[in-house]
Amino acid sequence: MVLSLTNKLTATMQSATSSKVRLFALSPDTKTAGMQCSANGTTEIAKGVHYSLGSTWVDVQATSATYTVIDDATSASIVARTETPPAAPLGFTNFLIGLQKATGPAAAKLIALKDAPEGGVCKPGLKSDDEATLP
Repeated sequence: MVLSLTNKLTATMQSATSSKVRLFALSPDTKTAGMQCSANGTTEIAKGVHYSLGSTWVDVQATSATYTVIDDATSASIVARTETPPAAPLGFTNFLIGLQKATGPAAAKLIALKDAPEGGVCKPGLKSDDEATLP
């Protein structure tokens, strides 16, 4: 079991069979994206992720599952990938890249990279949580 503390002084427990995932929306012709995990049926585990931003971290099991990215404006499936997340304390980020309306090398793809979860939504250009002034 892994104990992780965030800058907000809250503790979360992750077991060796758990992981975390987030979506980074880098497809310029997708205004907002969401992500489903086959372990959760058709419920979106991330939604309303605007272009160039990332979602919050979501708890998932460290077992093989299919992650499907949805265009939240049209509810259309963009791309899917089957992935086994790394066990805690690691997680992974699914990067949506490419164009929905393209074919070949420019077509939409989902790239999964191991990552180290931290708290909150990723907002490039803002101070990190550690540098922010706490009330």
